[in-house]
Amino acid sequence: MSAAGMLAVEGLSKSFGGVRAVDDVSLVLPKGQIRALIGPNGAGKTTLFNMLTGQLRPDAGEVRWKGERLSGLPPYAVWRRGVSRTFQITATFSSLSALDNVRVARLSHARRTYALLARAERLEAAGARALPPCSDAGGRAGWSPGSRTPPPDARR
Repeated sequence: MSAAGMLAVEGLSKSFGGVRAVDDVSLVLPKGQIRALIGPNGAGKTTLFNMLTGQLRPDAGEVRWKGERLSGLPPYAVWRRGVSRTFQITATFSSLSALDNVRVARLSHARRTYALLARAERLEAAGARALPPCSDAGGRAGWSPGSRTPPPDARR
């Protein structure tokens, strides 16, 4: 396995019964590059992502992040090392502002999960505010991170 990639996958395979969902996948993603994984429904994309993030254990192969083996680690341990995913249905706290949602995530990552919002206000405000400005789903700027109301197109 190449040590040059931030994310390296070698020989990853996963079967469900007699169905081979992922078959001997190998790839290396260098630092600073963005790649896309495309394919038809049932091609194994979600299964691959679930193995990358620890949601599923591969039948064969390994996943490495910055040279460290991730295969076999539980999802929280993979996430703590910096590998995570988002889902099509987001799980934000709708009663919180976008900024407070970012604060909660940063506190969780820092393992400070007690009294989340009280600590978030003090400890993570500067870090959360330093993130790039938000835009709505259509890429239109102007949605303030402190806003409790999503842009009009996002209210469905």
